[in-house]
Amino acid sequence: MMLRALLSLVLLSPAVALAISDVSPKLASDAVAAKRSLLVARLAAQDGDASEGRLSSQAFPLLLELRGAIDHELHARLRGLGLGTEFVSEKYGSAMVRVHNAKQLDSLLRMPQVTQVAPPSPYVTRAGSVQSRAPTALRSDGAALGAGSGQTIGIISDSFARTSDVRDGDTSPPAGVAGSLQGARPQDSGDLPPVIQLLEE
Repeated sequence: MMLRALLSLVLLSPAVALAISDVSPKLASDAVAAKRSLLVARLAAQDGDASEGRLSSQAFPLLLELRGAIDHELHARLRGLGLGTEFVSEKYGSAMVRVHNAKQLDSLLRMPQVTQVAPPSPYVTRAGSVQSRAPTALRSDGAALGAGSGQTIGIISDSFARTSDVRDGDTSPPAGVAGSLQGARPQDSGDLPPVIQLLEE
């Protein structure tokens, strides 16, 4: 119960963490334990291992995200510990560091300016197929288009066929020229028909 209360305090603000470290070594020790428990829980959410052994020598190096009073002084201390700092933002109180061993991790957890230590959130890019909202927006849900064969669809765009996401070295005609668009990246992938008529560019 005490640990849970401490954890909620530690996550409130850097000032609270600093106050804890000043008031009592026992409370400061509990704050370190709270940060360690939170880290183990976050790591467990990724790989299912909720034991303290998750932070054994086999676990390193660890890429970790820090929250707290991130400033020049703390950045210098992180470098002094030999941590690889891959990202630091004083404005948003955030940093990304690479921890190489248990001693570095223990020193990191004992820093009162650091209020939270956790694995970074996974990046999500081009997540894959999604249910398109286009039919609803165009009110075309009830249109009997079948498989689309023989249907002509018009597109108005201020950037279509102009960017490097669409064009490569095999694309014709040149950007800004009307005509039969061929060899664009979406055409090569099969997402668009092999020939598209550009009425005006």
